[in-house]
Amino acid sequence: MKHSVFVPALAMLTLAGCGESGTDGQTGTDARETQQITPTDAQNDGVEALDFDTLKLGAKIVGPLGPEVDSSLNTDLTSVGDLIGYVACVEGTETCDPKAAGDDMVYTYVYTVTPGVDPHNDDKFPKSEAVDPVAKATAFKMVLPALGFTGEAGYSKEQTAEALGTDGAFEIRCTADGITYEIASGTEWSTGETITFFWKSTKPPMGPMDAFILEADGKTAIGAGPSPTTRNDNAEGICP
Repeated sequence: MKHSVFVPALAMLTLAGCGESGTDGQTGTDARETQQITPTDAQNDGVEALDFDTLKLGAKIVGPLGPEVDSSLNTDLTSVGDLIGYVACVEGTETCDPKAAGDDMVYTYVYTVTPGVDPHNDDKFPKSEAVDPVAKATAFKMVLPALGFTGEAGYSKEQTAEALGTDGAFEIRCTADGITYEIASGTEWSTGETITFFWKSTKPPMGPMDAFILEADGKTAIGAGPSPTTRNDNAEGICP
């Protein structure tokens, strides 16, 4: 089968009200083979992998699409997964409104990724009729500068253990091009296995952007999720 690579044209959906947005996800199981990767403490480029399961978050930003945004992770031909994203304010915040939050607010960007399934999307995002099963997903990437990055990022350790085994871990890298979560140890991440990723920023989202990539089975699939930045933003000094 010929592998296809989708090279996206960056797009932002203009949002009303606060001008921000968020996302949502699914689960399942499949057979896996052990990856030949050396275990790691999941640290790289100064980013330590924190546990999403220990976070205590406040209210989510509510945009025109609601508190979460659901999109497909698409190649140019098919979907290879589901992406759900949202942005939350700090614990104790009852309403997350960036216009009223002040400059000291820290926003948590959350993305839930499920390879090989794509049950539904928000109306604004196209959904492929065909969904390819995934034998081996290797990385989830944000391909826009992570403006306002506080240095805090991570993923659900419980979901990762369920998908990759008890020694499963991701390396997290911050560069001028964005944040990458790449499998560093464990078994295969495959169809139906949901993993939630997060990072924190002092910048509120500008809207859903086509800026999120799943690398799976030699394919590059892209989806839309909340982002605080566009291609035109200055990326210098974003990584603590």
